Amino acid sequence: MGYFRKKITESEFAKALTSCTETARKAYNLTCEYQREVESILKELNTSLDEKISPLLNSKDAEHFDFHGFLKNMVAKLQKQSNNRLKHLKDAIETKSKHLEDFTITLFGRTKAGKSTIRESLTKSGDGSTIGLGYLHTTKEVGDYKWKGLRILDTPGIEGYGGEKEAEKAFEVIDQTDIVIFLTTDESQQPGEFGEMEKLLKINKPFFVVLNVKDKLTDPAYLQRFFNRKARLFDSNIIEEHKQRVNNETRSIGIYNINIVPISALASCIAQFVERGFTYQNREDFLNSIKHEQIRPIIKWFLENLTTEDTRSLWQLSNIDEVYEQIANEVNIRGRQRRVLTFLGSTINYIDIMMKILWNDQSFIRAQAIFMIEKQWELECFFDGLDFKGSLEKLMSGKLTEGKAKFLKWKLNRYVKRVQGKISAEDSAFVKERIGDLRNLVSLIEKRDKKIFDLIRIFEKYLPRRKGFVEECEEKIETKCRELFHSVKEWVPDFVDEYLDQDNAQSVLKRRFNKEKERIEKEMKALIDEIVSDLKAKLHEFSQQYQYDIGTIKIEPSDIGDFRKGQMGEKLEWAGVALISISDIAFYISEGIAAENFWNPVGWIAAGAGIAIGFLSWLFSDDEDIEWLKAKKNAKKRLWDNIDKWELKTRGAYKIWFYKNITTKGRKEMFEKVSTYINGLFAVADDLKKYALQLRELQNQVNKELFTWLLQLEGVKCSEKDILSIAREQGKTTKIMVPDNWYIDGRIKTNLDKLYGEHILLFNDSNDIRERVARALYPAKLSLNQIEIIEDNGQKIAKIKVTDKEKGLCIGKNGVNIRLASQVCGVKIEIV
Repeated sequence: MGYFRKKITESEFAKALTSCTETARKAYNLTCEYQREVESILKELNTSLDEKISPLLNSKDAEHFDFHGFLKNMVAKLQKQSNNRLKHLKDAIETKSKHLEDFTITLFGRTKAGKSTIRESLTKSGDGSTIGLGYLHTTKEVGDYKWKGLRILDTPGIEGYGGEKEAEKAFEVIDQTDIVIFLTTDESQQPGEFGEMEKLLKINKPFFVVLNVKDKLTDPAYLQRFFNRKARLFDSNIIEEHKQRVNNETRSIGIYNINIVPISALASCIAQFVERGFTYQNREDFLNSIKHEQIRPIIKWFLENLTTEDTRSLWQLSNIDEVYEQIANEVNIRGRQRRVLTFLGSTINYIDIMMKILWNDQSFIRAQAIFMIEKQWELECFFDGLDFKGSLEKLMSGKLTEGKAKFLKWKLNRYVKRVQGKISAEDSAFVKERIGDLRNLVSLIEKRDKKIFDLIRIFEKYLPRRKGFVEECEEKIETKCRELFHSVKEWVPDFVDEYLDQDNAQSVLKRRFNKEKERIEKEMKALIDEIVSDLKAKLHEFSQQYQYDIGTIKIEPSDIGDFRKGQMGEKLEWAGVALISISDIAFYISEGIAAENFWNPVGWIAAGAGIAIGFLSWLFSDDEDIEWLKAKKNAKKRLWDNIDKWELKTRGAYKIWFYKNITTKGRKEMFEKVSTYINGLFAVADDLKKYALQLRELQNQVNKELFTWLLQLEGVKCSEKDILSIAREQGKTTKIMVPDNWYIDGRIKTNLDKLYGEHILLFNDSNDIRERVARALYPAKLSLNQIEIIEDNGQKIAKIKVTDKEKGLCIGKNGVNIRLASQVCGVKIEIV
């Protein structure tokens, strides 16, 4: 039973393994360099975030925003994630460094597929203790075995009853693996098994399938009949049916032409035990060394009743040599490539995870900032109301202070932005005819161009005029003051008639005025309390609505990308790291943003919002004594004039109080602070995006180096400069643009497809952008006449005219084809 007897000698195999080790050392050194670059990027990110967050957290009135707590938690969580992932990356690289000389094979599959049985057969070692008894998932820990220069990892089963923890253990070792042997059985193939195959494919872990055909080989009577009739272990028709079933399942998840090797694990295991038993002088000791209770009796029967020739026959019938041959071919033909992928592929996967985490966070934070802008507008409308016509007329009058004019221009620009997002095509055409662009509005005001009055109808259509809280309250203060002082003026005539000639007139008047002052203060305080109460109620309602609306924030999926693609999903922990998913947004909502009082505008007017009795202590007390001996008419007029003066002063005092405590504290300062937070959010989002793009650039660099190396191993003379551009979604598709004078050998592409398990498109560059785009969109077949290149604000856009039939090929599954074509060409592609 020689090893690799069909094509490859043991010396050739050993030489191939030595070459694999040399490649692994180079790949390890390169991976360490990239790990340091990742560490540098993440360190810069953490420093930059600290610099941007600290001023927000330490700013005045920050207590009115629970959002500062969210920012703090978000940064802490992000730093923890990046540090943990960086640690796991280092740990993973360190683990691999200990096995540079070991080509690693992992036995992977569901519980009771025969992984441990095959491992004992392959290594021709063991005592049967790790082999299952037919109903238990025996392997609890990952077994690590060395054999003929190979490292074999025997993993716990997946998809088994109660085997969830075992599945997690199995996934933890995948990162170290050069090739996977995926075991399934002829008894009952589970749909979940093929899902695990899909996960392996998405992280470029190569595998071939071993179909373990189970039989009654532990029954001596059956075994005797088997040898008497010289039967076959496999029924070819049944095996073909099983293969077809596996192929049907794998095609549904995008895996085609998978290599399937049928074997009998038990037959090979029995054969290798018996072969070893024939070499023992004391067979009783040998039998006692076998720990498997069901196998021991059959080994004893075999040694007593059959020959070494029967043993060789059983071994050959088990077809286990085909598994040897598969391993040998992989090591000899693709071993170096596999080792490169094990190191660089995992690094790319790690960078991809971190990049998408940053991209996900920046998308959510940016969405939150935009959401806050919307809510700030709503609150602004509540305070100030909407009055495009009034603001326009005031500006056109030219009778404003510089500060007031600047404020109204700012407000009109706000109106313009709101209308731009709502305006219909018909109204847009009208605007274009009158002033060209809405953004020209302020400049036309400065020129006193009266054509802009034609736009009042448009603006009031989308922004109907309504009074704001400030205007309404000021009117209430004026109305109340007018009513109160009017009631004072009503009794003046009678008072003058009654007290004109009396000596105590002045003292009586002062007592009367003191009572009126108390009444006015009391009623004005009640009005202010009512105003403050209304404001608090409105802001409380706003806060509740804010918390409700925050839960409806949606992030456009295209902003995040296909977040799980390229990773192993919930079960896989990349070197022990649980992947973040879009569901992590729930953390932000529940722990930070949507927490009670996240943005509590009520707090801004809570302090000093009331007004105390005695506020008008000066009222009626600063006038000289009245000369009562003058004519009644003059006395009445004198009193009325003074009361009018006091009314004006009282109204002004309350308006000043309102301006300081509501308009300024409750509105202006709050809006300024909100704007600060909005700008802070955008700054944080921009930072996350900046470093996510740096990670993407690094990922592209690693991909370039990876494919350059693999092309060189395929015999292609090339350097990184020859890969002009690359776009890749790991485990799915890669598009590579190479120089126009390159000859692309179809054999190389086929080999790369097999090596990666993903679609690889190598295409030549062209000076004609249309041709470049057409080539990048393969498998869609486009003519140059279907592509139009335009430029918008410095960005090139390729507009593609296609039929409905061509559209699907252009876009690709989940948009992957058009997305990668756009990236590799550096051109935005639009289907029209």
